[in-house]
Amino acid sequence: MTRQERILSPSVTALLPVFLALVGQAQAPQAPPQLAEIDLERIAALYRLGDALGAELWPGFELRKIPIAVNNQDREEILIAHPKPPEEFQPWEDHSVDGAVVLRREGSTRYGPRGGGWAVDLIGVQCAYVGAEEEGLATESYPLLILHECFHVFQDHRARAAVPMEEPPRDDPSYSALLALESRTLNAGLCESEEEQARTLCRMFLAVRGERRRALSPAVLAAEGESEYSEGSATYVSARAVQWLAAKGGLEKLLEDADYHGFADAAKRYAEHVQQVLPPPGERVEFFHAMYNHGMAQGLLLDRSRPDWKQEMAARGSTQTGLLEQTFADSEEERAGLLAQAKERFHFDVLLAEQTQAVADWLAVVRGYLEAPGRRYRVLHGLIPGPFNWKPEGPVYPYKETTIWAGGIRRFDRGPLVFESGNVPVIFTHAALEWIDPDPDPDGRDLKIASASVADGLYRELVLDTDGFHLSVPLARIEITEDLVTIRPVSE
Repeated sequence: MTRQERILSPSVTALLPVFLALVGQAQAPQAPPQLAEIDLERIAALYRLGDALGAELWPGFELRKIPIAVNNQDREEILIAHPKPPEEFQPWEDHSVDGAVVLRREGSTRYGPRGGGWAVDLIGVQCAYVGAEEEGLATESYPLLILHECFHVFQDHRARAAVPMEEPPRDDPSYSALLALESRTLNAGLCESEEEQARTLCRMFLAVRGERRRALSPAVLAAEGESEYSEGSATYVSARAVQWLAAKGGLEKLLEDADYHGFADAAKRYAEHVQQVLPPPGERVEFFHAMYNHGMAQGLLLDRSRPDWKQEMAARGSTQTGLLEQTFADSEEERAGLLAQAKERFHFDVLLAEQTQAVADWLAVVRGYLEAPGRRYRVLHGLIPGPFNWKPEGPVYPYKETTIWAGGIRRFDRGPLVFESGNVPVIFTHAALEWIDPDPDPDGRDLKIASASVADGLYRELVLDTDGFHLSVPLARIEITEDLVTIRPVSE
Protein backbone atom coordinates (compact mmCIF):
# COMPACT_ATOMS: atom_id res chain seq x y z
CA MET A 1 0.00 0.00 0.00
CA THR A 2 1.41 3.40 -0.95
CA ARG A 3 1.70 6.22 1.50
CA GLN A 4 -1.10 8.04 -0.32
CA GLU A 5 -3.40 5.02 -0.20
CA ARG A 6 -2.66 4.57 3.50
CA ILE A 7 -3.55 8.14 4.34
CA LEU A 8 -6.22 9.03 1.81
CA SER A 9 -8.27 5.83 1.64
CA PRO A 10 -8.76 4.82 5.29
CA SER A 11 -11.60 2.67 6.53
CA VAL A 12 -13.88 4.72 8.76
CA THR A 13 -16.69 3.27 10.81
CA ALA A 14 -17.31 5.91 13.48
CA LEU A 15 -18.51 9.46 13.09
CA LEU A 16 -16.20 11.00 15.65
CA PRO A 17 -13.26 11.22 15.73
CA VAL A 18 -13.81 11.59 12.00
CA PHE A 19 -10.36 12.92 11.28
CA LEU A 20 -8.32 10.42 13.26
CA ALA A 21 -8.85 7.70 10.68
CA LEU A 22 -6.61 9.64 8.35
CA VAL A 23 -3.59 8.61 10.36
CA GLY A 24 -2.56 5.00 9.81
CA GLN A 25 -0.61 2.72 12.08
CA ALA A 26 2.81 4.04 13.10
CA GLN A 27 5.44 3.12 10.56
CA ALA A 28 9.08 3.84 9.96
CA PRO A 29 9.86 7.51 9.23
CA GLN A 30 9.28 8.48 5.62
CA ALA A 31 10.16 11.46 3.47
CA PRO A 32 7.83 14.40 4.09
CA PRO A 33 5.01 14.67 1.53
CA GLN A 34 5.08 17.09 -1.36
CA LEU A 35 2.82 20.10 -1.12
CA ALA A 36 0.19 18.73 -3.52
CA GLU A 37 -0.04 15.52 -1.46
CA ILE A 38 -0.62 17.55 1.68
CA ASP A 39 -3.46 19.35 -0.10
CA LEU A 40 -5.13 16.01 -0.77
CA GLU A 41 -4.85 15.15 2.91
CA ARG A 42 -6.43 18.46 3.82
CA ILE A 43 -9.33 17.91 1.42
CA ALA A 44 -9.86 14.40 2.81
CA ALA A 45 -9.97 15.93 6.28
CA LEU A 46 -12.53 18.48 5.10
CA TYR A 47 -14.71 15.70 3.68
CA ARG A 48 -14.75 14.02 7.09
CA LEU A 49 -15.75 17.26 8.76
CA GLY A 50 -18.58 17.67 6.25
CA ASP A 51 -19.71 14.10 6.91
CA ALA A 52 -19.74 14.76 10.65
CA LEU A 53 -21.70 18.01 10.44
CA GLY A 54 -24.10 16.86 7.73
CA ALA A 55 -27.32 18.87 7.35
CA GLU A 56 -26.50 20.75 10.55
CA LEU A 57 -24.12 22.87 8.49
CA TRP A 58 -26.64 23.59 5.71
CA PRO A 59 -29.48 21.40 4.38
CA GLY A 60 -28.60 19.84 1.03
CA PHE A 61 -24.97 20.96 1.08
CA GLU A 62 -22.81 17.90 0.30
CA LEU A 63 -19.11 18.65 0.11
CA ARG A 64 -18.20 15.46 -1.72
CA LYS A 65 -20.33 16.48 -4.70
CA ILE A 66 -18.56 19.82 -5.20
CA PRO A 67 -15.64 19.81 -7.69
CA ILE A 68 -12.46 21.18 -6.11
CA ALA A 69 -9.41 22.48 -7.99
CA VAL A 70 -6.14 23.45 -6.29
CA ASN A 71 -3.54 25.71 -7.89
CA ASN A 72 -0.20 24.53 -6.51
CA GLN A 73 2.13 27.56 -6.67
CA ASP A 74 1.22 28.24 -10.34
CA ARG A 75 3.18 25.10 -11.29
CA GLU A 76 0.38 22.54 -11.40
CA GLU A 77 -3.29 22.05 -10.67
CA ILE A 78 -5.10 19.14 -9.11
CA LEU A 79 -8.80 18.46 -9.70
CA ILE A 80 -11.24 16.33 -7.71
CA ALA A 81 -14.87 15.30 -8.29
CA HIS A 82 -15.30 17.08 -11.63
CA PRO A 83 -17.99 15.21 -13.64
CA LYS A 84 -16.47 16.02 -17.06
CA PRO A 85 -12.90 17.22 -16.52
CA PRO A 86 -10.99 19.15 -19.19
CA GLU A 87 -8.93 16.81 -21.37
CA GLU A 88 -5.59 18.28 -20.25
CA PHE A 89 -6.19 16.87 -16.74
CA GLN A 90 -4.91 13.31 -16.41
CA PRO A 91 -5.38 10.79 -13.56
CA TRP A 92 -2.69 11.10 -10.91
CA GLU A 93 -1.46 7.59 -10.41
CA ASP A 94 -1.72 6.11 -6.89
CA HIS A 95 -3.54 9.17 -5.54
CA SER A 96 -7.15 9.44 -4.43
CA VAL A 97 -9.22 11.26 -1.85
CA ASP A 98 -11.50 8.83 -0.02
CA GLY A 99 -11.98 6.92 -3.25
CA ALA A 100 -12.41 9.97 -5.47
CA VAL A 101 -10.08 10.04 -8.48
CA VAL A 102 -7.52 12.85 -8.46
CA LEU A 103 -6.59 14.52 -11.75
CA ARG A 104 -3.52 16.63 -12.40
CA ARG A 105 -2.17 19.00 -15.04
CA GLU A 106 1.03 20.99 -15.46
CA GLY A 107 0.84 24.78 -15.19
CA SER A 108 -2.18 26.82 -14.12
CA THR A 109 -5.40 27.82 -15.84
CA ARG A 110 -6.69 31.34 -16.23
CA TYR A 111 -7.89 31.13 -12.64
CA GLY A 112 -4.50 31.77 -11.07
CA PRO A 113 -2.80 33.51 -9.35
CA ARG A 114 -2.11 31.37 -6.34
CA GLY A 115 -3.55 32.37 -2.99
CA GLY A 116 -7.17 32.88 -2.01
CA GLY A 117 -10.14 31.15 -3.55
CA TRP A 118 -13.01 31.57 -5.99
CA ALA A 119 -16.02 29.75 -7.33
CA VAL A 120 -15.32 29.45 -11.06
CA ASP A 121 -16.77 27.89 -14.19
CA LEU A 122 -14.51 25.08 -15.42
CA ILE A 123 -15.81 23.63 -18.70
CA GLY A 124 -19.42 24.48 -17.87
CA VAL A 125 -19.24 23.17 -14.30
CA GLN A 126 -19.01 25.37 -11.22
CA CYS A 127 -15.91 24.49 -9.24
CA ALA A 128 -14.28 25.59 -5.96
CA TYR A 129 -10.83 26.88 -6.96
CA VAL A 130 -8.21 27.61 -4.28
CA GLY A 131 -4.51 28.36 -4.03
CA ALA A 132 -2.39 25.81 -2.20
CA GLU A 133 -1.53 26.59 1.40
CA GLU A 134 2.19 27.08 1.89
CA GLU A 135 4.23 24.39 3.58
CA GLY A 136 5.27 24.88 7.18
CA LEU A 137 2.15 26.85 8.18
CA ALA A 138 -0.61 25.73 10.52
CA THR A 139 -3.34 24.58 8.17
CA GLU A 140 -6.69 24.64 9.96
CA SER A 141 -7.63 27.78 8.03
CA TYR A 142 -7.11 26.02 4.70
CA PRO A 143 -10.06 23.60 4.78
CA LEU A 144 -12.22 26.49 5.99
CA LEU A 145 -11.23 28.43 2.85
CA ILE A 146 -12.15 25.43 0.68
CA LEU A 147 -15.41 25.09 2.63
CA HIS A 148 -16.23 28.74 1.90
CA GLU A 149 -15.62 28.33 -1.84
CA CYS A 150 -17.49 25.02 -2.01
CA PHE A 151 -20.50 26.72 -0.48
CA HIS A 152 -20.36 29.38 -3.20
CA VAL A 153 -20.74 26.57 -5.74
CA PHE A 154 -23.69 25.16 -3.80
CA GLN A 155 -25.37 28.58 -3.66
CA ASP A 156 -26.24 28.40 -7.36
CA HIS A 157 -29.42 26.55 -6.38
CA ARG A 158 -31.02 29.81 -5.19
CA ALA A 159 -32.31 32.37 -7.70
CA ARG A 160 -31.15 35.95 -7.23
CA ALA A 161 -33.56 38.76 -6.53
CA ALA A 162 -35.21 39.78 -9.82
CA VAL A 163 -34.45 43.52 -9.59
CA PRO A 164 -31.64 45.84 -10.80
CA MET A 165 -28.76 46.31 -8.37
CA GLU A 166 -26.62 49.32 -7.50
CA GLU A 167 -23.50 49.88 -5.40
CA PRO A 168 -23.96 51.10 -1.80
CA PRO A 169 -22.59 54.55 -0.86
CA ARG A 170 -18.87 54.89 -0.14
CA ASP A 171 -18.51 58.55 0.76
CA ASP A 172 -21.35 59.14 3.27
CA PRO A 173 -20.04 59.40 6.87
CA SER A 174 -23.51 58.83 8.36
CA TYR A 175 -23.95 55.64 6.33
CA SER A 176 -20.51 54.39 7.45
CA ALA A 177 -21.16 55.31 11.10
CA LEU A 178 -24.46 53.45 11.12
CA LEU A 179 -22.69 50.43 9.59
CA ALA A 180 -20.20 50.62 12.47
CA LEU A 181 -23.11 50.80 14.90
CA GLU A 182 -24.64 47.71 13.28
CA SER A 183 -21.32 45.93 13.85
CA ARG A 184 -21.44 46.68 17.56
CA THR A 185 -25.02 45.49 18.04
CA LEU A 186 -24.30 42.24 16.18
CA ASN A 187 -21.05 41.62 18.04
CA ALA A 188 -22.75 42.22 21.38
CA GLY A 189 -25.60 39.90 20.37
CA LEU A 190 -23.20 37.08 19.55
CA CYS A 191 -21.37 37.58 22.85
CA GLU A 192 -24.59 37.68 24.90
CA SER A 193 -25.44 34.38 26.64
CA GLU A 194 -28.78 35.53 28.11
CA GLU A 195 -31.40 34.86 25.44
CA GLU A 196 -33.71 37.78 26.14
CA GLN A 197 -30.82 40.24 26.02
CA ALA A 198 -29.60 38.67 22.78
CA ARG A 199 -33.08 39.13 21.29
CA THR A 200 -33.06 42.78 22.35
CA LEU A 201 -29.70 43.27 20.62
CA CYS A 202 -31.11 41.68 17.44
CA ARG A 203 -33.96 44.18 17.59
CA MET A 204 -31.45 47.01 18.10
CA PHE A 205 -29.57 45.85 15.03
CA LEU A 206 -32.75 45.93 12.93
CA ALA A 207 -33.57 49.43 14.20
CA VAL A 208 -30.09 50.68 13.28
CA ARG A 209 -30.20 48.96 9.88
CA GLY A 210 -33.64 50.43 9.18
CA GLU A 211 -32.29 53.92 9.89
CA ARG A 212 -29.21 53.40 7.69
CA ARG A 213 -31.26 52.04 4.80
CA ARG A 214 -34.08 54.59 5.01
CA ALA A 215 -32.90 56.70 2.07
CA LEU A 216 -31.37 53.92 -0.04
CA SER A 217 -32.88 52.91 -3.38
CA PRO A 218 -34.52 49.48 -3.85
CA ALA A 219 -31.63 48.56 -6.17
CA VAL A 220 -29.05 49.23 -3.42
CA LEU A 221 -31.14 47.30 -0.88
CA ALA A 222 -31.30 44.35 -3.28
CA ALA A 223 -27.53 44.47 -3.82
CA GLU A 224 -26.92 44.49 -0.06
CA GLY A 225 -29.23 41.55 0.51
CA GLU A 226 -27.73 39.45 -2.28
CA SER A 227 -24.17 40.27 -1.15
CA GLU A 228 -24.93 39.26 2.43
CA TYR A 229 -26.57 36.07 1.24
CA SER A 230 -23.61 35.21 -1.00
CA GLU A 231 -20.57 36.12 1.09
CA GLY A 232 -22.26 36.24 4.48
CA SER A 233 -23.72 32.75 4.19
CA ALA A 234 -20.42 31.31 2.94
CA THR A 235 -18.62 32.97 5.87
CA TYR A 236 -21.33 31.63 8.17
CA VAL A 237 -20.67 28.00 7.23
CA SER A 238 -16.99 28.40 8.19
CA ALA A 239 -17.93 30.05 11.48
CA ARG A 240 -20.58 27.42 12.14
CA ALA A 241 -18.05 24.63 11.55
CA VAL A 242 -15.59 25.97 14.13
CA GLN A 243 -18.45 26.74 16.52
CA TRP A 244 -19.48 23.08 16.25
CA LEU A 245 -15.90 21.93 16.74
CA ALA A 246 -15.53 24.21 19.76
CA ALA A 247 -18.62 22.64 21.33
CA LYS A 248 -17.00 19.23 20.83
CA GLY A 249 -13.82 20.44 22.52
CA GLY A 250 -11.86 20.25 19.29
CA LEU A 251 -10.27 17.09 17.96
CA GLU A 252 -7.01 15.40 18.64
CA LYS A 253 -4.07 16.25 16.42
CA LEU A 254 -4.99 15.15 12.94
CA LEU A 255 -2.01 14.71 10.65
CA GLU A 256 1.58 14.54 11.79
CA ASP A 257 2.88 15.51 8.37
CA ALA A 258 0.50 18.36 7.61
CA ASP A 259 0.92 20.26 10.89
CA TYR A 260 -2.75 19.99 11.79
CA HIS A 261 -3.70 20.55 15.38
CA GLY A 262 -7.11 18.95 15.03
CA PHE A 263 -8.90 22.27 15.57
CA ALA A 264 -7.95 22.15 19.23
CA ASP A 265 -8.12 25.95 18.99
CA ALA A 266 -11.66 25.89 17.55
CA ALA A 267 -13.03 28.03 20.40
CA LYS A 268 -10.35 30.66 19.71
CA ARG A 269 -11.11 30.56 15.98
CA TYR A 270 -14.82 31.04 16.64
CA ALA A 271 -14.04 33.98 18.93
CA GLU A 272 -12.01 35.50 16.08
CA HIS A 273 -15.04 35.24 13.77
CA VAL A 274 -17.12 37.05 16.38
CA GLN A 275 -14.45 39.74 16.81
CA GLN A 276 -14.19 40.26 13.04
CA VAL A 277 -17.76 41.55 13.03
CA LEU A 278 -16.23 44.76 14.41
CA PRO A 279 -14.49 46.79 11.69
CA PRO A 280 -10.91 47.98 12.31
CA PRO A 281 -11.06 51.10 14.50
CA GLY A 282 -10.53 54.44 12.81
CA GLU A 283 -10.90 53.08 9.26
CA ARG A 284 -13.68 53.98 6.84
CA VAL A 285 -16.45 51.39 7.11
CA GLU A 286 -18.09 50.24 3.89
CA PHE A 287 -20.51 47.48 2.99
CA PHE A 288 -17.69 45.22 1.76
CA HIS A 289 -16.96 44.52 5.45
CA ALA A 290 -20.63 44.02 6.26
CA MET A 291 -21.47 41.59 3.48
CA TYR A 292 -19.06 39.00 4.91
CA ASN A 293 -19.24 39.70 8.63
CA HIS A 294 -22.72 41.13 9.20
CA GLY A 295 -24.16 38.43 6.95
CA MET A 296 -22.33 35.77 8.97
CA ALA A 297 -23.41 37.29 12.31
CA GLN A 298 -27.06 37.42 11.31
CA GLY A 299 -26.88 33.73 10.38
CA LEU A 300 -25.44 32.81 13.76
CA LEU A 301 -28.14 34.85 15.52
CA LEU A 302 -30.84 33.26 13.36
CA ASP A 303 -29.59 29.86 14.57
CA ARG A 304 -30.75 30.95 18.03
CA SER A 305 -33.98 32.75 17.13
CA ARG A 306 -35.27 30.99 13.96
CA PRO A 307 -33.82 27.46 13.72
CA ASP A 308 -35.32 26.69 10.28
CA TRP A 309 -33.97 29.84 8.66
CA LYS A 310 -31.65 28.02 6.25
CA GLN A 311 -34.51 26.13 4.62
CA GLU A 312 -36.33 29.43 4.18
CA MET A 313 -33.34 30.99 2.41
CA ALA A 314 -34.05 28.89 -0.68
CA ALA A 315 -36.78 31.32 -1.77
CA ARG A 316 -35.88 33.95 -4.38
CA GLY A 317 -34.66 37.15 -2.74
CA SER A 318 -34.70 35.80 0.83
CA THR A 319 -32.11 37.53 3.02
CA GLN A 320 -30.81 37.18 6.54
CA THR A 321 -32.19 40.62 7.41
CA GLY A 322 -35.60 39.78 5.95
CA LEU A 323 -35.85 36.67 8.11
CA LEU A 324 -34.80 38.58 11.23
CA GLU A 325 -37.45 41.20 10.47
CA GLN A 326 -40.06 38.44 10.27
CA THR A 327 -38.85 37.17 13.65
CA PHE A 328 -38.82 40.56 15.40
CA ALA A 329 -41.71 42.60 14.00
CA ASP A 330 -41.36 45.81 16.02
CA SER A 331 -43.48 48.90 15.40
CA GLU A 332 -41.97 52.17 14.15
CA GLU A 333 -42.26 53.59 17.66
CA GLU A 334 -40.48 50.59 19.17
CA ARG A 335 -37.76 50.84 16.49
CA ALA A 336 -37.20 54.51 17.31
CA GLY A 337 -36.69 53.67 20.99
CA LEU A 338 -34.31 50.80 20.18
CA LEU A 339 -32.31 53.06 17.83
CA ALA A 340 -31.90 55.64 20.59
CA GLN A 341 -30.76 52.92 23.01
CA ALA A 342 -28.21 51.58 20.53
CA LYS A 343 -26.79 55.04 19.80
CA GLU A 344 -26.36 55.76 23.51
CA ARG A 345 -25.00 52.34 24.48
CA PHE A 346 -22.43 52.16 21.67
CA HIS A 347 -21.49 55.87 21.53
CA PHE A 348 -22.75 56.77 18.08
CA ASP A 349 -21.46 60.33 18.38
CA VAL A 350 -17.90 58.98 18.61
CA LEU A 351 -18.47 56.63 15.66
CA LEU A 352 -19.84 59.45 13.53
CA ALA A 353 -16.85 61.70 14.30
CA GLU A 354 -14.44 58.86 13.45
CA GLN A 355 -16.20 58.09 10.16
CA THR A 356 -16.43 61.76 9.17
CA GLN A 357 -12.64 62.01 9.47
CA ALA A 358 -11.99 58.61 7.85
CA VAL A 359 -14.16 59.42 4.81
CA ALA A 360 -12.51 62.83 4.41
CA ASP A 361 -9.04 61.25 4.54
CA TRP A 362 -10.04 58.60 2.03
CA LEU A 363 -11.55 61.12 -0.41
CA ALA A 364 -8.39 63.22 -0.24
CA VAL A 365 -6.28 60.20 -1.24
CA VAL A 366 -8.60 59.17 -4.07
CA ARG A 367 -8.99 62.66 -5.50
CA GLY A 368 -5.27 63.17 -5.28
CA TYR A 369 -4.81 60.28 -7.70
CA LEU A 370 -7.74 61.12 -9.97
CA GLU A 371 -6.72 64.76 -10.32
CA ALA A 372 -2.96 64.24 -10.47
CA PRO A 373 -1.26 66.23 -13.26
CA GLY A 374 0.83 64.56 -15.95
CA ARG A 375 0.40 62.40 -19.03
CA ARG A 376 -2.31 59.75 -18.80
CA TYR A 377 -2.05 56.35 -20.42
CA ARG A 378 -5.45 54.76 -20.97
CA VAL A 379 -5.71 51.08 -21.93
CA LEU A 380 -9.25 50.27 -23.05
CA HIS A 381 -10.19 46.68 -22.24
CA GLY A 382 -13.93 46.63 -21.64
CA LEU A 383 -14.92 44.86 -24.86
CA ILE A 384 -12.22 42.19 -24.72
CA PRO A 385 -13.41 38.78 -23.52
CA GLY A 386 -11.87 37.19 -20.42
CA PRO A 387 -9.99 35.73 -18.70
CA PHE A 388 -9.52 38.60 -16.27
CA ASN A 389 -6.77 38.10 -13.68
CA TRP A 390 -4.78 40.56 -11.65
CA LYS A 391 -2.45 40.72 -8.67
CA PRO A 392 -2.84 44.15 -7.09
CA GLU A 393 -0.13 45.44 -4.78
CA GLY A 394 -0.44 48.03 -2.04
CA PRO A 395 -3.62 49.75 -0.78
CA VAL A 396 -6.83 49.54 -2.83
CA TYR A 397 -9.18 52.54 -2.93
CA PRO A 398 -12.62 51.89 -4.51
CA TYR A 399 -14.55 55.06 -5.38
CA LYS A 400 -17.93 54.91 -7.14
CA GLU A 401 -17.16 53.04 -10.39
CA THR A 402 -13.39 53.55 -10.02
CA THR A 403 -10.79 51.50 -8.17
CA ILE A 404 -7.27 52.76 -7.51
CA TRP A 405 -4.45 50.33 -6.78
CA ALA A 406 -1.95 52.56 -5.04
CA GLY A 407 0.85 50.01 -5.32
CA GLY A 408 0.31 49.12 -8.95
CA ILE A 409 -0.57 45.78 -10.52
CA ARG A 410 1.96 43.07 -11.18
CA ARG A 411 -0.08 41.47 -13.94
CA PHE A 412 -3.48 42.02 -15.55
CA ASP A 413 -4.77 39.56 -18.18
CA ARG A 414 -7.86 40.30 -20.21
CA GLY A 415 -8.03 37.87 -23.08
CA PRO A 416 -5.14 38.69 -25.43
CA LEU A 417 -4.17 41.82 -23.47
CA VAL A 418 -1.41 41.54 -20.84
CA PHE A 419 -0.64 44.56 -18.65
CA GLU A 420 2.11 44.65 -16.01
CA SER A 421 2.69 47.80 -14.00
CA GLY A 422 5.49 49.00 -11.82
CA ASN A 423 5.10 50.34 -8.32
CA VAL A 424 2.86 53.20 -9.44
CA PRO A 425 -0.85 53.92 -8.88
CA VAL A 426 -3.16 52.33 -11.45
CA ILE A 427 -6.72 53.57 -11.94
CA PHE A 428 -9.19 50.87 -12.97
CA THR A 429 -12.73 51.19 -14.32
CA HIS A 430 -14.97 48.68 -16.05
CA ALA A 431 -13.78 49.93 -19.45
CA ALA A 432 -10.17 51.00 -18.96
CA LEU A 433 -6.92 50.94 -17.01
CA GLU A 434 -5.12 54.25 -16.53
CA TRP A 435 -1.67 55.12 -15.35
CA ILE A 436 -0.57 58.72 -14.75
CA ASP A 437 3.02 59.69 -15.48
CA PRO A 438 3.53 62.78 -13.28
CA ASP A 439 6.83 63.65 -14.99
CA PRO A 440 6.62 62.68 -18.67
CA ASP A 441 9.63 63.09 -20.92
CA PRO A 442 8.92 66.06 -23.20
CA ASP A 443 10.46 64.22 -26.15
CA GLY A 444 8.39 61.10 -25.52
CA ARG A 445 11.44 58.93 -24.95
CA ASP A 446 9.77 57.30 -21.94
CA LEU A 447 7.22 55.74 -24.32
CA LYS A 448 8.64 52.81 -26.29
CA ILE A 449 6.50 51.13 -28.96
CA ALA A 450 7.42 47.96 -30.86
CA SER A 451 5.31 45.91 -33.22
CA ALA A 452 5.61 43.30 -35.94
CA SER A 453 3.92 45.63 -38.44
CA VAL A 454 1.87 48.82 -38.69
CA ALA A 455 -0.80 49.27 -41.38
CA ASP A 456 -3.75 51.68 -41.51
CA GLY A 457 -3.05 52.72 -37.94
CA LEU A 458 -3.20 49.14 -36.64
CA TYR A 459 -0.24 47.81 -34.66
CA ARG A 460 0.17 44.03 -34.92
CA GLU A 461 1.89 42.20 -32.04
CA LEU A 462 2.10 45.49 -30.15
CA VAL A 463 4.53 45.78 -27.24
CA LEU A 464 4.43 49.07 -25.37
CA ASP A 465 6.73 50.06 -22.50
CA THR A 466 6.98 53.13 -20.31
CA ASP A 467 8.80 53.66 -17.03
CA GLY A 468 5.61 52.60 -15.27
CA PHE A 469 4.12 49.67 -17.15
CA HIS A 470 4.50 47.03 -19.85
CA LEU A 471 1.70 46.17 -22.28
CA SER A 472 1.36 43.52 -24.98
CA VAL A 473 -1.64 42.89 -27.24
CA PRO A 474 -1.91 41.15 -30.62
CA LEU A 475 -3.70 44.01 -32.42
CA ALA A 476 -4.38 47.58 -31.31
CA ARG A 477 -4.71 51.21 -32.30
CA ILE A 478 -2.78 53.98 -30.51
CA GLU A 479 -3.95 57.56 -30.22
CA ILE A 480 -1.39 60.02 -28.84
CA THR A 481 -1.97 63.62 -27.78
CA GLU A 482 0.14 65.89 -25.61
CA ASP A 483 -1.33 64.65 -22.34
CA LEU A 484 -3.15 61.39 -23.22
CA VAL A 485 -2.06 58.12 -24.81
CA THR A 486 -4.98 55.79 -25.58
CA ILE A 487 -4.44 52.15 -26.51
CA ARG A 488 -7.47 50.50 -28.11
CA PRO A 489 -7.11 46.70 -28.46
CA VAL A 490 -8.86 45.39 -31.58
CA SER A 491 -10.30 41.95 -32.29
CA GLU A 492 -9.26 40.22 -35.52
